[in-house]
Amino acid sequence: MATSMFACPFYFGLVTFFALATVLLKWLHSVQPKPYMDEIFHIPQAQHYCDGNFSHWDPMITTLPGLYLSSSLPLSIPGRLLFNKGDMFCTPYVLRCTNLFFSTGNVALIFLLLNRMHPKMSSSYTFLVASTLGSFPMLYFFTFLYYTDAGSTFFTLLMYLLHLHHQTIPAALIGVIAILFRQTNIIWVVFMVGVSAQNTLLQWMAVQKKNLKTQRKHDWLLLHTFFNLFSVNLQRNPWVIVELVLSILMKTWCYIIVTLLFLLFVYINNGIVVGDRSHHEATFNFPQIYYFLSTVLFFASPHLISFQKIYNWLSQSIQKPISFITFSVISALLIAKFTYVHEYLLADNRHYTFYVWSKIFKRHYLVRFLLIPIYWYTLCQIYLDLKKKNIFWKIAFAVCITVSLVPQKLLEFRYFIIPYLLLRLNMPLPTPLSKMLLEFTVTTFVNAITIYLFVYKTFTWPGVKDAQRFMW
Repeated sequence: MATSMFACPFYFGLVTFFALATVLLKWLHSVQPKPYMDEIFHIPQAQHYCDGNFSHWDPMITTLPGLYLSSSLPLSIPGRLLFNKGDMFCTPYVLRCTNLFFSTGNVALIFLLLNRMHPKMSSSYTFLVASTLGSFPMLYFFTFLYYTDAGSTFFTLLMYLLHLHHQTIPAALIGVIAILFRQTNIIWVVFMVGVSAQNTLLQWMAVQKKNLKTQRKHDWLLLHTFFNLFSVNLQRNPWVIVELVLSILMKTWCYIIVTLLFLLFVYINNGIVVGDRSHHEATFNFPQIYYFLSTVLFFASPHLISFQKIYNWLSQSIQKPISFITFSVISALLIAKFTYVHEYLLADNRHYTFYVWSKIFKRHYLVRFLLIPIYWYTLCQIYLDLKKKNIFWKIAFAVCITVSLVPQKLLEFRYFIIPYLLLRLNMPLPTPLSKMLLEFTVTTFVNAITIYLFVYKTFTWPGVKDAQRFMW
Protein backbone atom coordinates (compact mmCIF):
# COMPACT_ATOMS: atom_id res chain seq x y z
CA MET A 1 0.00 0.00 0.00
CA ALA A 2 2.78 2.43 0.96
CA THR A 3 4.63 1.70 -2.27
CA SER A 4 1.58 2.30 -4.44
CA MET A 5 0.80 5.57 -2.65
CA PHE A 6 4.36 6.68 -3.30
CA ALA A 7 4.43 5.52 -6.91
CA CYS A 8 1.09 6.64 -8.33
CA PRO A 9 1.37 10.46 -7.97
CA PHE A 10 5.06 10.28 -8.84
CA TYR A 11 4.83 8.26 -12.05
CA PHE A 12 1.57 9.80 -13.22
CA GLY A 13 2.93 13.29 -12.63
CA LEU A 14 6.24 12.48 -14.29
CA VAL A 15 4.54 11.07 -17.40
CA THR A 16 2.28 14.14 -17.55
CA PHE A 17 5.27 16.48 -17.21
CA PHE A 18 7.14 14.65 -19.98
CA ALA A 19 4.10 14.56 -22.28
CA LEU A 20 3.41 18.29 -21.90
CA ALA A 21 7.07 19.14 -22.47
CA THR A 22 7.07 16.94 -25.60
CA VAL A 23 4.07 18.80 -27.03
CA LEU A 24 5.67 22.16 -26.27
CA LEU A 25 8.98 21.09 -27.82
CA LYS A 26 7.23 19.99 -31.00
CA TRP A 27 5.44 23.35 -31.15
CA LEU A 28 8.52 25.46 -30.46
CA HIS A 29 10.55 23.44 -32.94
CA SER A 30 7.92 24.03 -35.62
CA VAL A 31 8.33 27.80 -35.24
CA GLN A 32 12.12 27.71 -34.78
CA PRO A 33 13.44 24.64 -36.61
CA LYS A 34 16.88 26.14 -37.20
CA PRO A 35 19.50 26.39 -34.45
CA TYR A 36 18.94 29.55 -32.41
CA MET A 37 21.29 31.68 -30.34
CA ASP A 38 24.04 29.47 -28.82
CA GLU A 39 22.61 26.43 -30.61
CA ILE A 40 24.50 27.56 -33.70
CA PHE A 41 27.61 26.35 -31.84
CA HIS A 42 26.19 23.47 -29.80
CA ILE A 43 24.27 21.58 -32.50
CA PRO A 44 27.05 21.41 -35.14
CA GLN A 45 29.51 20.37 -32.42
CA ALA A 46 27.22 17.53 -31.33
CA GLN A 47 26.80 16.45 -34.96
CA HIS A 48 30.58 16.22 -35.34
CA TYR A 49 30.67 13.97 -32.28
CA CYS A 50 27.83 11.85 -33.69
CA ASP A 51 29.88 11.40 -36.84
CA GLY A 52 32.83 10.18 -34.78
CA ASN A 53 34.85 13.34 -35.27
CA PHE A 54 36.01 14.00 -31.71
CA SER A 55 38.98 16.11 -32.78
CA HIS A 56 36.82 18.97 -34.03
CA TRP A 57 36.15 21.77 -31.56
CA ASP A 58 34.39 25.06 -32.18
CA PRO A 59 36.54 27.71 -30.44
CA MET A 60 33.39 29.74 -29.64
CA ILE A 61 32.28 27.02 -27.20
CA THR A 62 33.52 27.69 -23.67
CA THR A 63 32.16 24.65 -21.79
CA LEU A 64 33.43 21.07 -21.73
CA PRO A 65 31.80 18.44 -24.02
CA GLY A 66 29.42 16.80 -21.54
CA LEU A 67 26.31 17.82 -23.49
CA TYR A 68 27.63 16.55 -26.82
CA LEU A 69 28.80 13.26 -25.36
CA SER A 70 25.44 12.67 -23.67
CA SER A 71 23.69 13.08 -27.02
CA SER A 72 26.15 11.59 -29.48
CA LEU A 73 26.82 8.33 -27.65
CA PRO A 74 23.20 7.06 -27.63
CA LEU A 75 22.27 8.61 -31.00
CA SER A 76 25.28 7.61 -33.09
CA ILE A 77 25.05 3.87 -32.33
CA PRO A 78 21.68 3.20 -34.06
CA GLY A 79 22.73 5.50 -36.90
CA ARG A 80 25.86 3.46 -37.54
CA LEU A 81 24.12 0.11 -37.13
CA LEU A 82 21.17 0.92 -39.40
CA PHE A 83 22.57 3.39 -41.92
CA ASN A 84 26.35 3.29 -41.39
CA LYS A 85 26.10 7.00 -40.66
CA GLY A 86 26.66 8.16 -37.09
CA ASP A 87 24.97 11.55 -37.41
CA MET A 88 21.82 10.18 -39.09
CA PHE A 89 19.66 10.82 -36.01
CA CYS A 90 21.51 13.89 -34.75
CA THR A 91 19.09 16.41 -36.21
CA PRO A 92 18.33 19.64 -34.35
CA TYR A 93 14.96 18.26 -33.21
CA VAL A 94 16.36 14.99 -31.87
CA LEU A 95 19.25 16.77 -30.17
CA ARG A 96 16.78 19.12 -28.51
CA CYS A 97 14.94 16.05 -27.24
CA THR A 98 17.99 15.33 -25.09
CA ASN A 99 16.85 18.01 -22.68
CA LEU A 100 13.35 16.53 -22.48
CA PHE A 101 14.86 13.60 -20.62
CA PHE A 102 17.15 15.76 -18.50
CA SER A 103 14.29 18.10 -17.61
CA THR A 104 11.99 15.24 -16.63
CA GLY A 105 14.89 13.68 -14.75
CA ASN A 106 15.32 16.92 -12.81
CA VAL A 107 11.72 16.71 -11.58
CA ALA A 108 12.32 13.09 -10.54
CA LEU A 109 15.55 13.99 -8.72
CA ILE A 110 13.93 16.92 -6.92
CA PHE A 111 11.11 14.60 -5.85
CA LEU A 112 13.62 12.08 -4.48
CA LEU A 113 15.61 14.82 -2.75
CA LEU A 114 12.47 16.17 -1.12
CA ASN A 115 11.46 12.66 -0.11
CA ARG A 116 14.88 12.22 1.50
CA MET A 117 14.92 15.60 3.24
CA HIS A 118 11.23 15.74 4.19
CA PRO A 119 10.12 12.10 4.45
CA LYS A 120 6.86 12.90 6.26
CA MET A 121 5.36 14.85 3.35
CA SER A 122 2.70 13.16 1.26
CA SER A 123 3.80 12.03 -2.19
CA SER A 124 1.17 14.25 -3.85
CA TYR A 125 2.42 17.35 -2.06
CA THR A 126 6.03 16.36 -2.71
CA PHE A 127 5.37 16.07 -6.43
CA LEU A 128 3.66 19.47 -6.47
CA VAL A 129 6.82 20.99 -5.00
CA ALA A 130 9.07 18.95 -7.33
CA SER A 131 7.16 19.91 -10.47
CA THR A 132 7.15 23.57 -9.38
CA LEU A 133 10.90 23.64 -8.79
CA GLY A 134 11.57 21.51 -11.89
CA SER A 135 9.64 24.12 -13.88
CA PHE A 136 11.76 26.99 -12.56
CA PRO A 137 11.51 29.36 -15.56
CA MET A 138 15.24 29.95 -16.08
CA LEU A 139 15.64 26.17 -16.28
CA TYR A 140 12.38 25.06 -17.89
CA PHE A 141 12.72 27.21 -21.01
CA PHE A 142 15.95 25.42 -21.95
CA THR A 143 14.08 22.13 -22.03
CA PHE A 144 13.26 23.14 -25.60
CA LEU A 145 16.67 24.26 -26.84
CA TYR A 146 19.97 22.42 -27.08
CA TYR A 147 21.71 24.09 -24.14
CA THR A 148 23.77 22.74 -21.25
CA ASP A 149 21.51 23.90 -18.41
CA ALA A 150 19.15 20.92 -18.04
CA GLY A 151 21.99 18.38 -18.09
CA SER A 152 24.21 20.45 -15.82
CA THR A 153 21.39 20.71 -13.28
CA PHE A 154 20.53 17.01 -13.60
CA PHE A 155 23.99 15.75 -12.70
CA THR A 156 24.47 18.33 -9.93
CA LEU A 157 21.18 17.28 -8.31
CA LEU A 158 22.06 13.61 -8.77
CA MET A 159 25.39 14.22 -7.03
CA TYR A 160 23.55 15.90 -4.14
CA LEU A 161 21.04 13.04 -3.88
CA LEU A 162 23.79 10.42 -3.79
CA HIS A 163 25.64 12.44 -1.18
CA LEU A 164 22.57 12.59 1.06
CA HIS A 165 22.38 8.79 0.76
CA HIS A 166 26.07 8.64 1.86
CA GLN A 167 27.17 7.30 -1.54
CA THR A 168 30.17 9.60 -1.68
CA ILE A 169 32.25 7.81 -4.33
CA PRO A 170 29.37 7.60 -6.87
CA ALA A 171 28.48 11.20 -5.97
CA ALA A 172 32.03 12.35 -6.74
CA LEU A 173 32.02 10.50 -10.07
CA ILE A 174 28.70 12.12 -10.99
CA GLY A 175 30.27 15.42 -9.97
CA VAL A 176 32.88 14.88 -12.67
CA ILE A 177 30.09 14.50 -15.24
CA ALA A 178 28.45 17.68 -13.92
CA ILE A 179 31.74 19.51 -14.48
CA LEU A 180 31.83 18.20 -18.05
CA PHE A 181 28.57 20.09 -18.62
CA ARG A 182 29.69 23.28 -16.90
CA GLN A 183 33.05 23.91 -15.25
CA THR A 184 31.58 26.03 -12.45
CA ASN A 185 29.88 22.91 -11.08
CA ILE A 186 33.19 22.21 -9.34
CA ILE A 187 31.86 24.67 -6.76
CA TRP A 188 29.02 22.29 -5.90
CA VAL A 189 31.48 19.42 -5.61
CA VAL A 190 33.29 21.56 -3.04
CA PHE A 191 29.92 22.23 -1.38
CA MET A 192 29.66 18.48 -0.77
CA VAL A 193 32.95 18.78 1.13
CA GLY A 194 31.43 21.55 3.23
CA VAL A 195 28.24 19.57 3.92
CA SER A 196 30.30 16.55 5.01
CA ALA A 197 32.67 18.66 7.10
CA GLN A 198 29.88 20.38 9.02
CA ASN A 199 28.48 17.03 10.17
CA THR A 200 31.93 15.93 11.31
CA LEU A 201 32.51 19.22 13.13
CA LEU A 202 29.23 18.90 15.03
CA GLN A 203 30.04 15.31 16.03
CA TRP A 204 33.51 16.37 17.19
CA MET A 205 32.11 19.27 19.19
CA ALA A 206 29.53 16.99 20.81
CA VAL A 207 32.37 14.76 22.04
CA GLN A 208 34.43 17.72 23.26
CA LYS A 209 31.50 19.52 24.87
CA LYS A 210 28.58 17.37 25.93
CA ASN A 211 25.90 20.06 26.13
CA LEU A 212 25.64 21.41 22.57
CA LYS A 213 21.85 21.59 22.36
CA THR A 214 21.70 25.24 23.45
CA GLN A 215 24.60 26.34 21.25
CA ARG A 216 23.13 24.67 18.16
CA LYS A 217 20.13 26.96 18.39
CA HIS A 218 22.31 30.06 18.17
CA ASP A 219 24.66 30.37 15.20
CA TRP A 220 27.22 32.72 16.66
CA LEU A 221 27.31 30.91 19.99
CA LEU A 222 27.96 27.65 18.14
CA LEU A 223 30.72 29.29 16.11
CA HIS A 224 32.25 30.80 19.25
CA THR A 225 32.16 27.40 20.95
CA PHE A 226 33.91 25.80 17.98
CA PHE A 227 36.74 28.34 17.90
CA ASN A 228 37.12 28.08 21.65
CA LEU A 229 37.36 24.26 21.53
CA PHE A 230 39.69 24.43 18.54
CA SER A 231 41.99 26.94 20.26
CA VAL A 232 42.10 25.04 23.56
CA ASN A 233 42.86 21.71 21.88
CA LEU A 234 45.44 23.28 19.59
CA GLN A 235 47.37 24.46 22.64
CA ARG A 236 46.84 21.50 24.98
CA ASN A 237 46.39 18.49 22.70
CA PRO A 238 47.15 19.20 19.02
CA TRP A 239 46.65 15.54 18.14
CA VAL A 240 42.90 16.02 18.66
CA ILE A 241 42.94 18.64 15.88
CA VAL A 242 44.94 16.30 13.65
CA GLU A 243 42.35 13.58 14.24
CA LEU A 244 39.56 16.03 13.36
CA VAL A 245 41.25 16.99 10.08
CA LEU A 246 41.90 13.34 9.24
CA SER A 247 38.29 12.49 10.01
CA ILE A 248 37.10 15.19 7.59
CA LEU A 249 39.56 13.99 4.94
CA MET A 250 38.37 10.40 5.32
CA LYS A 251 34.79 11.47 4.62
CA THR A 252 35.56 13.85 1.78
CA TRP A 253 38.63 12.40 0.04
CA CYS A 254 36.77 11.52 -3.16
CA TYR A 255 35.47 15.09 -3.56
CA ILE A 256 38.92 16.44 -2.75
CA ILE A 257 40.49 14.27 -5.47
CA VAL A 258 37.97 15.63 -8.00
CA THR A 259 38.77 19.17 -6.85
CA LEU A 260 42.54 18.62 -7.14
CA LEU A 261 42.15 17.11 -10.62
CA PHE A 262 40.07 20.12 -11.63
CA LEU A 263 42.76 22.47 -10.33
CA LEU A 264 45.28 20.51 -12.41
CA PHE A 265 43.04 21.01 -15.46
CA VAL A 266 42.86 24.75 -14.75
CA TYR A 267 46.66 24.88 -14.48
CA ILE A 268 47.22 22.96 -17.73
CA ASN A 269 44.47 24.86 -19.54
CA ASN A 270 45.71 28.16 -18.12
CA GLY A 271 42.19 28.99 -16.98
CA ILE A 272 38.74 27.57 -16.32
CA VAL A 273 37.32 28.46 -19.75
CA VAL A 274 37.90 26.40 -22.88
CA GLY A 275 37.62 28.01 -26.31
CA ASP A 276 37.02 31.74 -26.66
CA ARG A 277 37.97 33.53 -23.43
CA SER A 278 37.63 37.09 -24.65
CA HIS A 279 34.14 37.54 -23.19
CA HIS A 280 34.59 35.38 -20.09
CA GLU A 281 36.98 37.32 -17.92
CA ALA A 282 36.76 36.76 -14.18
CA THR A 283 35.83 39.84 -12.14
CA PHE A 284 34.71 40.77 -8.64
CA ASN A 285 31.12 41.48 -9.63
CA PHE A 286 29.68 41.51 -6.10
CA PRO A 287 26.29 42.92 -7.21
CA GLN A 288 25.59 39.49 -8.73
CA ILE A 289 24.63 38.47 -5.18
CA TYR A 290 22.01 41.20 -5.12
CA TYR A 291 20.63 40.21 -8.53
CA PHE A 292 20.33 36.68 -7.21
CA LEU A 293 18.51 37.87 -4.09
CA SER A 294 16.05 39.76 -6.30
CA THR A 295 15.40 36.61 -8.30
CA VAL A 296 14.83 34.59 -5.14
CA LEU A 297 12.40 37.20 -3.79
CA PHE A 298 10.35 37.14 -6.98
CA PHE A 299 10.05 33.41 -7.54
CA ALA A 300 9.85 32.41 -3.87
CA SER A 301 7.62 35.37 -2.99
CA PRO A 302 4.76 33.22 -1.60
CA HIS A 303 7.17 31.95 1.05
CA LEU A 304 9.13 35.15 1.69
CA ILE A 305 6.50 37.89 1.58
CA SER A 306 3.61 38.41 3.97
CA PHE A 307 2.31 41.31 6.03
CA GLN A 308 3.55 39.62 9.19
CA LYS A 309 7.04 39.03 7.78
CA ILE A 310 7.29 42.63 6.56
CA TYR A 311 6.05 43.97 9.91
CA ASN A 312 8.52 41.84 11.87
CA TRP A 313 11.37 42.88 9.59
CA LEU A 314 10.54 46.57 9.91
CA SER A 315 10.24 46.29 13.68
CA GLN A 316 13.54 44.46 13.96
CA SER A 317 15.31 46.92 11.65
CA ILE A 318 14.03 49.89 13.67
CA GLN A 319 14.77 48.38 17.07
CA LYS A 320 18.20 47.05 16.07
CA PRO A 321 19.35 49.22 13.16
CA ILE A 322 23.08 48.40 13.36
CA SER A 323 22.84 45.29 11.15
CA PHE A 324 20.78 47.10 8.50
CA ILE A 325 23.07 50.14 8.50
CA THR A 326 26.19 47.96 8.26
CA PHE A 327 24.69 45.93 5.41
CA SER A 328 23.61 49.11 3.60
CA VAL A 329 27.02 50.76 3.85
CA ILE A 330 28.88 47.65 2.68
CA SER A 331 26.37 47.05 -0.12
CA ALA A 332 26.57 50.66 -1.30
CA LEU A 333 30.36 50.43 -1.47
CA LEU A 334 30.27 47.12 -3.34
CA ILE A 335 27.67 48.39 -5.79
CA ALA A 336 29.55 51.65 -6.37
CA LYS A 337 32.96 50.04 -6.85
CA PHE A 338 32.21 46.63 -8.35
CA THR A 339 29.26 46.99 -10.73
CA TYR A 340 30.28 45.66 -14.13
CA VAL A 341 28.28 45.96 -17.33
CA HIS A 342 29.21 43.27 -19.85
CA GLU A 343 29.15 44.36 -23.49
CA TYR A 344 26.71 41.53 -24.28
CA LEU A 345 24.25 42.90 -21.72
CA LEU A 346 23.87 46.14 -23.66
CA ALA A 347 24.28 44.72 -27.16
CA ASP A 348 21.83 41.80 -27.28
CA ASN A 349 18.18 42.81 -26.95
CA ARG A 350 16.96 39.22 -27.28
CA HIS A 351 17.68 38.50 -23.62
CA TYR A 352 15.43 39.60 -20.75
CA THR A 353 18.49 40.84 -18.89
CA PHE A 354 18.83 43.59 -21.52
CA TYR A 355 15.42 44.96 -20.50
CA VAL A 356 15.94 44.42 -16.77
CA TRP A 357 19.11 46.47 -16.99
CA SER A 358 17.85 49.18 -19.35
CA LYS A 359 14.40 49.59 -17.74
CA ILE A 360 15.43 49.32 -14.08
CA PHE A 361 19.12 49.67 -13.28
CA LYS A 362 19.99 52.03 -16.11
CA ARG A 363 16.99 54.31 -15.55
CA HIS A 364 18.85 56.27 -12.89
CA TYR A 365 22.20 55.81 -11.18
CA LEU A 366 20.55 55.81 -7.74
CA VAL A 367 18.16 52.94 -8.51
CA ARG A 368 20.76 50.29 -7.71
CA PHE A 369 21.24 51.88 -4.27
CA LEU A 370 17.53 52.36 -3.56
CA LEU A 371 17.06 48.60 -3.91
CA ILE A 372 19.39 47.84 -0.98
CA PRO A 373 16.54 47.58 1.58
CA ILE A 374 14.88 44.96 -0.63
CA TYR A 375 18.11 42.97 -0.73
CA TRP A 376 18.37 43.20 3.06
CA TYR A 377 14.77 42.08 3.51
CA THR A 378 15.32 39.08 1.23
CA LEU A 379 18.53 38.10 3.00
CA CYS A 380 16.81 38.30 6.39
CA GLN A 381 13.93 36.10 5.23
CA ILE A 382 16.31 33.53 3.72
CA TYR A 383 18.28 33.47 6.97
CA LEU A 384 15.09 32.85 8.94
CA ASP A 385 14.00 30.10 6.55
CA LEU A 386 17.37 28.39 7.00
CA LYS A 387 17.24 28.60 10.79
CA LYS A 388 17.28 24.81 11.12
CA LYS A 389 20.60 24.68 9.28
CA ASN A 390 23.65 25.16 11.47
CA ILE A 391 26.14 27.97 10.97
CA PHE A 392 28.72 25.71 9.27
CA TRP A 393 26.19 24.68 6.60
CA LYS A 394 25.17 28.30 6.08
CA ILE A 395 28.77 29.43 5.71
CA ALA A 396 29.52 26.66 3.20
CA PHE A 397 26.41 27.50 1.17
CA ALA A 398 27.03 31.26 1.26
CA VAL A 399 30.66 30.84 0.21
CA CYS A 400 29.73 28.53 -2.68
CA ILE A 401 27.02 30.88 -3.94
CA THR A 402 29.43 33.80 -3.73
CA VAL A 403 32.19 31.97 -5.59
CA SER A 404 29.76 30.75 -8.26
CA LEU A 405 28.28 34.21 -8.96
CA VAL A 406 30.73 36.98 -8.13
CA PRO A 407 33.41 36.13 -10.78
CA GLN A 408 30.77 36.33 -13.54
CA LYS A 409 30.91 39.66 -15.33
CA LEU A 410 27.73 39.04 -17.34
CA LEU A 411 24.31 39.33 -15.70
CA GLU A 412 22.86 35.98 -16.78
CA PHE A 413 19.79 34.50 -15.08
CA ARG A 414 20.90 30.96 -15.92
CA TYR A 415 23.75 31.29 -13.41
CA PHE A 416 21.10 31.37 -10.67
CA ILE A 417 19.49 28.00 -11.46
CA ILE A 418 21.47 25.65 -9.22
CA PRO A 419 21.89 28.12 -6.31
CA TYR A 420 18.14 28.77 -6.37
CA LEU A 421 17.15 25.11 -6.47
CA LEU A 422 19.53 24.18 -3.65
CA LEU A 423 18.19 27.05 -1.58
CA ARG A 424 14.54 26.09 -2.16
CA LEU A 425 15.25 22.45 -1.43
CA ASN A 426 16.62 23.42 1.96
CA MET A 427 13.84 25.84 2.88
CA PRO A 428 11.20 24.58 5.34
CA LEU A 429 8.55 22.19 4.04
CA PRO A 430 5.73 21.52 4.02
CA THR A 431 4.31 25.02 3.77
CA PRO A 432 0.56 25.70 3.50
CA LEU A 433 -0.87 24.30 0.29
CA SER A 434 -2.07 27.77 -0.71
CA LYS A 435 1.53 29.05 -0.78
CA MET A 436 2.72 26.15 -2.92
CA LEU A 437 -0.20 26.60 -5.32
CA LEU A 438 0.62 30.30 -5.59
CA GLU A 439 4.28 29.51 -6.30
CA PHE A 440 3.20 26.96 -8.90
CA THR A 441 0.90 29.59 -10.47
CA VAL A 442 3.67 32.20 -10.60
CA THR A 443 6.07 29.69 -12.15
CA THR A 444 3.51 28.51 -14.72
CA PHE A 445 2.52 32.07 -15.61
CA VAL A 446 6.13 33.16 -16.18
CA ASN A 447 6.79 30.05 -18.30
CA ALA A 448 3.65 30.71 -20.36
CA ILE A 449 4.64 34.34 -20.95
CA THR A 450 8.19 33.31 -21.86
CA ILE A 451 7.00 30.76 -24.41
CA TYR A 452 4.38 33.17 -25.78
CA LEU A 453 6.98 35.90 -26.33
CA PHE A 454 9.40 33.44 -27.93
CA VAL A 455 6.78 32.16 -30.38
CA TYR A 456 4.70 35.22 -31.23
CA LYS A 457 6.67 38.39 -30.48
CA THR A 458 9.44 38.10 -33.04
CA PHE A 459 11.38 41.05 -34.37
CA THR A 460 14.14 41.66 -36.88
CA TRP A 461 17.56 43.21 -36.86
CA PRO A 462 18.78 45.46 -39.68
CA GLY A 463 20.59 43.38 -42.27
CA VAL A 464 19.53 40.06 -40.72
CA LYS A 465 16.66 38.20 -42.40
CA ASP A 466 16.02 35.62 -39.66
CA ALA A 467 13.46 36.45 -36.99
CA GLN A 468 14.85 37.26 -33.56
CA ARG A 469 13.13 35.93 -30.44
CA PHE A 470 13.02 36.86 -26.77
CA MET A 471 14.48 34.43 -24.25
CA TRP A 472 16.18 34.25 -20.86
